[in-house]
Order: sequence, then structure tokens, then C-alpha cells
Amino acid sequence: MDKGHGVNIENLNTDISTDIKFGKEPYTVLMLISDLKKDLQSITNSIISDKKLSKYLSQNEKLITYIKKNNKRNSRFQISLQELSKYKANLKTRLKEKSLSAIKIIEKYKRLNILKKRPDKIFNFHPNFKLYYFKNINTKEKAYWLGFIFADGSIGYKRGGRGKKSINLRFRFGLDVKDIESVNTVDCFAKTLRIEPKYINIKSNGLYGFEITCDILVNHLIDHGLLIGKKKTYNIELPILNSRELLLAFLLGFFDGDGKRGSSRITSSSIKFLNQIKSKFNLPYTIYHEPEKTAWSLHLGAELFNQMLDNYKKSMPKKRVRLVTPKELKGRNTKIIITIDIIEEIQKLVSIVPIKELCAYYGISSSRLGQICRENNIIIPPRGYWIKNKKIGISPLFIEGL
Repeated sequence: MDKGHGVNIENLNTDISTDIKFGKEPYTVLMLISDLKKDLQSITNSIISDKKLSKYLSQNEKLITYIKKNNKRNSRFQISLQELSKYKANLKTRLKEKSLSAIKIIEKYKRLNILKKRPDKIFNFHPNFKLYYFKNINTKEKAYWLGFIFADGSIGYKRGGRGKKSINLRFRFGLDVKDIESVNTVDCFAKTLRIEPKYINIKSNGLYGFEITCDILVNHLIDHGLLIGKKKTYNIELPILNSRELLLAFLLGFFDGDGKRGSSRITSSSIKFLNQIKSKFNLPYTIYHEPEKTAWSLHLGAELFNQMLDNYKKSMPKKRVRLVTPKELKGRNTKIIITIDIIEEIQKLVSIVPIKELCAYYGISSSRLGQICRENNIIIPPRGYWIKNKKIGISPLFIEGL
């Protein structure tokens, strides 16, 4: 062996503790490639290019180019134990007994680094991705984003390309590209997960967002109750979280995704999910069906909604509209400002909730409510309707402490 070009095999047996003791630099991927090239060059007496080294290590002639590219994107990039085992097997096949020195170089790399068993390909695209972000929902931020995912995220399967049998799990998240606050929210969530900005884009359905193929992340979301595919829409349930503060943050995230701005109403196609929220927070309001939709709605009430805002302050600004409780309205005896949202709300609820209860909630008289309805062509049930149909007390959607 040419000692001028080869690698000193004796140095390969250096114990890791010795390297740490003398403060040596970590043995990086680029060092591994350089040493392998020198060793194979001395064995073959020929210049070893990236392409040649790739052929010695695998069947992919662009392997080293691929590794260098990933290392450039992420200086902490490492080769997995699974991949290293393949490299050693290929070297033994091609070089027989001459592969000993190259294999010892690979063993040195294994010894001086803490490596993963299998490659996490997501780091090839997102070098700093927070792979275990949703493993434990132990902060309000995580609970908030989990709630938002329950509203506007989805998980599903992504099959391999032609001739590939592998099936991976994929996570998607997107919001309306026309709404600047929605765009900012997507960017904020992507930054939280450390998604590379170049992979956030506008989809064909008009949503601005991202998708990532990552079994670990998706399985953590499944552990917290998110369902795969279309099952999610109709079957989600309230996740088990360790404190009221985390539940409030989760609920605020869900509201920012599927809540009505200017009110406390949330919407879901899973009536079980809404019933669990109603029970958990002891809400007196009735769940009602949205006309001409497959969804159900539930009002959380001003008091609970304001608690949600106070509990977590980093939610969507446009939806952080504090609500006035019925008690506050009574104490101040103020007149509410009739907005488009309130008109739409009255239109939906006037045939569901007794007039007396609606008036008490809004802090207005029955004559004022009648005036609003006439001006906006809203039909009010005739006098005696609720008594005749024995519906009084069935649908107290709003009233707290009355």
C-alpha cells in the first residue's frame, strides 16, 4: 500500500474518549468521504472521483453528490447506521479482503458520532425540522397548533413512485391565500416547525401552505386523536390534554381555523367532538345544525371565549375580538352595534331560540329586535309559536347566568 496516499489504519482504532480528551474536531461526513477516497485511491492506484466512490459504496452513481448536497444544506447532516451497513456490504462485494481499511474508516465514523438507525429523509429538505414537536403537548403553543390542525390540517398516505411499494404518511396544512393574516399564520406555523420557506407555496385549490412526508410527525398527531383521510371530518374527538390551560389553547387554535369572527361560534362535522367540548366546559348552549351544510355549530359563550384569548395571546389578530357577556350588557345597559355578523347570527337563530332569550343576550328590547328583523327581511316566528310547540328551554344557545 502506498503510504503517501493511503490512510494510516492504526489511527482508525483510536478510542472516542481519546478524541474528546484532546479536543479534536468531530469526524464529519466530508472527512469520511475524503478518507475513503484516499484509501481507495491507494488500493486501486487511480484517482477516485465522487462518481467512482459512489459506485463502490452503492448502485447509485450520484450518491456522494447527494450526500454533499445535503451536508451543504445542513452542516449537521449524518449518514444513518442502515446506510453505512449497506456501504460496508458493497465494499466487501467489490474489494473482497482489500475492503478492510475502508470498512475501518466507516467504523471510525460510526464510533465518533451518535447516529440514527434509519435515515430521516425529511432533513434532506428541512435540515432543522422539529421532528418530535408534537410528541408531547406540554406547552400552550403546541396545544394551539394542534387545535388549528384539527380544523385545517390533514394527514394521509403517500405511495411510492412507479415500481415502489412503500407507503408513507403525509401531513398537509393550508389556508386561504387571499387573506393576508392566513398567509402570515401559515408562515408562522412553518417557522415554528422549521419548514424551509421555499417549500411553502400556493396549491391548485387556492390554499397557501405546505405538505411534508414524515411518518414520525404524523404518528404523533395520530396519538393525539387526529384521523387519517376523510374520517377526520366526521369523527374527530377532543384530545386528552393535561390542563385546562392547554385545552383553552387547543380550543383557540380550533376557533382560529373553524370559528366565526366576532362571535364565539365554532363549526365541525363531528357532533361528538362538539358534545365533548360542551360537556368538558359545562356549556349551556345547544348544538345546532348549519342549514344546507353537513356541519354542526356550537357557541362557546363570551365568558369562555374571553378566557381563551387571555390564556394564549399569539392567535390570529383578526379573530381576537373580545366579546361582551350578558352580565356586562345588563350592568352597562348599553346598546350593541348591529354588524353584518350579528344580522347573520340573528337570521340563523331567530327560529331556533325564543325571542325573549335573544333579546336578553343582545341587551335589546323585543321591539328593537323586531325592527332589525324587518329592516333585514328576517322572518320572526308568530306570537305563541314557542308555547304552542313546547320548545321553550330546549335551545338556550347564548344565555349565561339568566
